[in-house]
Amino acid sequence: MIPLSKDQKLKYELDGVTYLFHPPIEEIEIALQEHLTEDNKPLEEAKKLLPVARKKLQAEYKKQKIAIPAKEEWDILVSEKLAEIMKEKGIVVDSIGDIIKEKDKFINIVLCGWESKLSIPKFNKENPSKGLNFPLKNKLYAWYLNQYTLTGEEVKN
Repeated sequence: MIPLSKDQKLKYELDGVTYLFHPPIEEIEIALQEHLTEDNKPLEEAKKLLPVARKKLQAEYKKQKIAIPAKEEWDILVSEKLAEIMKEKGIVVDSIGDIIKEKDKFINIVLCGWESKLSIPKFNKENPSKGLNFPLKNKLYAWYLNQYTLTGEEVKN
């Protein structure tokens, strides 16, 4: 993305909401470069192992002939199983929370507003990521990184 000015906001529409971002220039570009160089390996490993944890847990429930619990309880059990598998593989589990906090911190730097005709909460200027669920944060984060890495040719097309 090649912004014309630092006042030009990037806009991303998702599910009827238009998210506004500061362009990746000046101090935001520096923060972005620092953020991109951090180690995201534990989070990537967790994403790969999540289906494994679900399958193992489902197999345990099937073997014991126990009904799978409600979604909220199931999600907690899956996260515990995931942590157990990661620990067995020697992956540091505590750092995943730090990575998530870093993503939140970055979203708080670049996200500067949202607009919608829908009834949505007021934008929180101090902590924009607060109240956003993790899948939505990931979508916004991925979209912003994609804008940062677009070349001039891609922008023309």
